[in-house]
Amino acid sequence: MADDLFGYSRVTEQKKEERSGKGSSSASSVPALNGHLNKTKKETKEERPLDRLKDLEEKIAMAINKVRVIKEERTVIEQRMRDLEARLIEKDREIEMLLSEKTLIRDQIGELIDELEGLEPSKG
Repeated sequence: MADDLFGYSRVTEQKKEERSGKGSSSASSVPALNGHLNKTKKETKEERPLDRLKDLEEKIAMAINKVRVIKEERTVIEQRMRDLEARLIEKDREIEMLLSEKTLIRDQIGELIDELEGLEPSKG
């Protein structure tokens, strides 16, 4: 049936008739019909690559959009990272300052305790 649909069996019959010398008027209309079917096949073949091309264009556009979004997200994340690094440096400085103050206060308390011990009358 598929052979008949595309005119294959008719063309084969026509060639057999031409070889045997039995050409008929109905056979001359077969090439026109077969040509029409071939045009339809060509149009279908052309549509398929065009559809594929359109699909490919859409995929490329989507990929470009994703890359743009990812780059924007990367920029935001990099800025956030720089901000956090700056805060970390600031907090490290604060910790160092607090540790220095702690050491200073400890030393001052130690001196005060020594003075207090020196003020107490000794028993004995």
